[in-house]
Amino acid sequence: MKKPELVIFDVDGLMLNTEFLWMKAHEAIAARYGVPEVGREMFIASVGLTAEDFNRVADECMANVDNRYELLEYVRIEGTQLLEEQLDVMPGLLNLLAYLDRMQIAKAVATTTFREKTYERLDRMGLLDRFDYILCGDEVHKRKPDPEIYCKVISHFNVKPENALVLEDSVYGVESACRAGIPCIMIPSVVPPADKQRKEASAIAESLHDVRKMLIKSEG
Repeated sequence: MKKPELVIFDVDGLMLNTEFLWMKAHEAIAARYGVPEVGREMFIASVGLTAEDFNRVADECMANVDNRYELLEYVRIEGTQLLEEQLDVMPGLLNLLAYLDRMQIAKAVATTTFREKTYERLDRMGLLDRFDYILCGDEVHKRKPDPEIYCKVISHFNVKPENALVLEDSVYGVESACRAGIPCIMIPSVVPPADKQRKEASAIAESLHDVRKMLIKSEG
């Protein structure tokens, strides 16, 4: 791996622990109401989906649950409360950002989450001013795994795909980076990599601490 000119970060599950909190909300409601169909497996099946696709997955996973939309509203309320109370940065993020600053490597955000929520969460964690450019889901036409968002980021910096690096936790994000021709390190959060992601990603890391170590090695 060579030293990148630009590192592009996903947000949910990569920089912030949002995915874990939403999974926790699903598990809490499943246990509270004795409906396992709304639990962990459903959450994992719905990661990265549009609202329309999420509803389709909910209908499939909870086909025998009459009050499924009521339960999903409980999940939304639970998850929103957890995000207010327990939102945090992922291990190794601050050290990685400090390293990139020292090396004068540009930093960008590419997330499918809409701008209002993205800015609020990054600002709350003291991260909003740490990036040179932020592109959100309501500023592109197509969601990941379409490569549009990553293509727009490298175009903004006038950086060739091979000279950038994407950090992703999700299967759709890895595919998006791969289709944009950008090397990608996957740091899985709640969904482990399958063979497809192992082929698409340049590397699989356990945490952002490991990413920093990989970049340090690339200096030589």
